[in-house]
Amino acid sequence: MSVMLYHRGDVRDYERWEEMGARGWGPADVLPYFRKSENQATKTDSVYHGKTGPLRVSDLAHVNPMSKAFMEAAAEVGLPTNDDFNDWARPQEGIGPFQVTQSDGMRVTPATSYLRAAQGRSNLKVRTRARVERVNFEMGPDGKPFASGVTYVDKNERRVTIRAHREVILAAGSVVSPQLLMLSGVGPGSHLQDHGISVVSDLAGVGENFQDQPATALCFRSPSPLDDKKKDRIFYSEKTGKSLVNLLDYIVRGKGPLTCPLCEVGGFVKTNPDHESCDLQLRFVPFSSEPDPYSSLGEFAEAGDYLTNRSNRPAGFTIQSVVARPRSRGKVLIPQSHSFCLGHPLMHHVYPDVVYLGHRFCYDRRTRGIPPGFKQTGSMTKLI
Repeated sequence: MSVMLYHRGDVRDYERWEEMGARGWGPADVLPYFRKSENQATKTDSVYHGKTGPLRVSDLAHVNPMSKAFMEAAAEVGLPTNDDFNDWARPQEGIGPFQVTQSDGMRVTPATSYLRAAQGRSNLKVRTRARVERVNFEMGPDGKPFASGVTYVDKNERRVTIRAHREVILAAGSVVSPQLLMLSGVGPGSHLQDHGISVVSDLAGVGENFQDQPATALCFRSPSPLDDKKKDRIFYSEKTGKSLVNLLDYIVRGKGPLTCPLCEVGGFVKTNPDHESCDLQLRFVPFSSEPDPYSSLGEFAEAGDYLTNRSNRPAGFTIQSVVARPRSRGKVLIPQSHSFCLGHPLMHHVYPDVVYLGHRFCYDRRTRGIPPGFKQTGSMTKLI
């Protein structure tokens, strides 16, 4: 899940894991848990969706006219359609609307889905603005180390150590989890010793096999930027949030462009039709971005709130391409200043995927020819 988009992945991923020996990770094993967690608002008659779980999943509360035109343009250039990317009875390939983790147009989070329901429990304490330094280990009766607790720094910069009665669950993501393990003495022994960390368990694989999904954005600027910026329900910019109509639509009805997760529609495609699974995700954004969308969104966010935003984004739209099956493998290491409170981990990215896709695109242009671009389709020329 990212930017409120609800994706479980291709069923073939789970089948491959099972074929490789990952018992308990096959489609039949994980589907009951997906269904148990899901509270589906619209696709309630599907065996691939749940409707009684805590996580609200729904169709988009508002679909931008350009997003609709993008789906029509995709059909014009021969791409298949897909109205449910989580329906494992059909191939993942296709273009269509994304489902989102929203309720009445509002973002749904783990806090709203899980913590609110459990916050009254006597055995639950949530510490916010706390930074974990390490997992503590002790030697058990069998002579093997076990996780005995956690040391963290609280919001007042006090160092606190808590003991575990049963177990410690480390769920800090693909970057911070290996970093915390290494800071705790679990990881490549030589790397830990180089940083003065006592080795609890010499595990060479900690921090290795790091995979990332490189993405790039192709931006199309409107030929009539001043006129088109007035169309704030089509071309999203700082004017969209300053519109009283849009604000009331969002607050009163949970509708309108302010419910937009930016990536409203898109899909999964194959860069080579011979591939077994899709290796590229496309996201259509009715917002004019730079090649690095996060810098554009950061500039927009720093320019003020909805009513006072000083940003001046041009009218246009963006198509983001995301590598869905990265071939590269990097690593996560701890920096020279290895306190979790002081430094970020060192991430060694290896990105041959971008080079591969570039060569693949050039090859297809030479040998197969390419269909008309999205911008030249009848659907898109109605708006641009």
